[in-house]
Amino acid sequence: MDLESVLNAIDFGVIVCNEDGDQVVFGNTWAKSAVPGIASEPALLPVELRAAIDEDLDARGFLTEFSRTHHLTLNDGRKLSMRFKCLGSEQRTTGFLLLLSRARLRRDDLYSVLNQSFGLTKRTCDIAMMIRDGYRNEEIATQLNLAVGTVKHYVHRLFTAVDVRSRSELVRFLDKRTRDTTHGG
Repeated sequence: MDLESVLNAIDFGVIVCNEDGDQVVFGNTWAKSAVPGIASEPALLPVELRAAIDEDLDARGFLTEFSRTHHLTLNDGRKLSMRFKCLGSEQRTTGFLLLLSRARLRRDDLYSVLNQSFGLTKRTCDIAMMIRDGYRNEEIATQLNLAVGTVKHYVHRLFTAVDVRSRSELVRFLDKRTRDTTHGG
C-alpha cells in the first residue's frame, strides 16, 4: 500500500500547501470532501484556513511544532478544527502541513442543544457531563454538594429525557451529539 492510499484511508483531513500557503499541493479524500474547492484544479486554500495560518505565523513565527487548534467556520457553514505546522526551515519555508477534523461542540453549545431539544436544566447537563467524564453518583454528589439520592433522581430524569438505559448508552448519545458538526466528509 502506498502513502497516498494510507492518507486517503484515514478519517481526518490532511492538506499540504506550497510555500506561500495559498495553493494546495495535496489533499486527502477526507479533506477534499470536507473543504470546498480543494478538489478542483488548481486547488486553492480557502481564505479562512489561510487567515488562521497567518494569525499564528504573525504571533509566533515559523512553527516547527503543530499550532494551537483553530476552530473555523467555512463560508458554507461547515465547522472544522485545524492545526498546522511549517515545512522546511526558518530560512526557507517549503510549505505547510494542515490537519483537519470535524469540530466538536463546545460544552456550552452541547448544554444549549440538550436544553432546547430535551428540556434539560443546567444542573442536569452538569450531571450528564460528569457521567460522561466517568464520575460515579457518590462523586457527583460530593462535587455538587447534593445528596446521593438527589443525584440518582437527576440521573433517572436524564435517562428518561434522552431515552437511554445505561451510563454507557448516555456516553454514546453525548459523543454522537458532539461528534460531527460538519455536513461533509
